[in-house]
Amino acid sequence: MNDVAADPAMEAAVKYVSACEEVLAVANACLEAANPAVAARRQIAECQNGPQGPGTPIAIRNFTRMAEEKEEEFAPRYAGFEESRARAREAAAQLLAAKGQYDAEMVLMLNFEEGVLDNVATVKVILRASYGPTPARFIQGVKETNELLEDPSPEAGNIYTPAPRPS
Repeated sequence: MNDVAADPAMEAAVKYVSACEEVLAVANACLEAANPAVAARRQIAECQNGPQGPGTPIAIRNFTRMAEEKEEEFAPRYAGFEESRARAREAAAQLLAAKGQYDAEMVLMLNFEEGVLDNVATVKVILRASYGPTPARFIQGVKETNELLEDPSPEAGNIYTPAPRPS
């Protein structure tokens, strides 16, 4: 890696990569709470309306308790997720604005391993997707992200830029 202090673009790239790593870590923490919360809510619905008839009140109460506990865990994690996305967007803007020997995309390609670049490209899509403040809406955001990853935009590069507004 180049001397970070000597190159403003490299310094901005390191900050952007770090911000992207944080987005991924916080997204995973959100999933740790969101997945069981959504599963518990699904179990409640099946207990109440399932083809085998209503479930026992004890089962419904246990699934409700689990869902509520995981939803409670999820709320502050989601707040952290949105904060990390905002920091990553800002870091992307700073990287794109940085003046160095090479353009921002080239700085990333020359200085970071492929796995890091893959993560940065994934975060670019996470920054574009719509996530919501409930476990179910967060899971929808993950699905949207996965769909966008399967059908990437024609826009090249690993650095997030705001999507163009439709005219």
